Amino acid sequence: MEIIKAFDECEPQYKDEVKEVIYEFDDLFQIPKELPPKRDIQHEIQLLPNAAIPNISLNRHSFMENEEIKK
Repeated sequence: MEIIKAFDECEPQYKDEVKEVIYEFDDLFQIPKELPPKRDIQHEIQLLPNAAIPNISLNRHSFMENEEIKK
């Protein structure tokens, strides 16, 4: 198992515990072989064609606060 090799460098006191967890949850540590199934609702962001990305700051400040931040 490749994932075990990744923990060869970990602290010896935790090595056995880490291996136990990996073996216990072996199905979670497998490399995916296919994409997840499609969901009932596909989420997407609808954009207008050729629309410009809005240039809005996440934190809105007053004019004076903005000037102070720029300094």
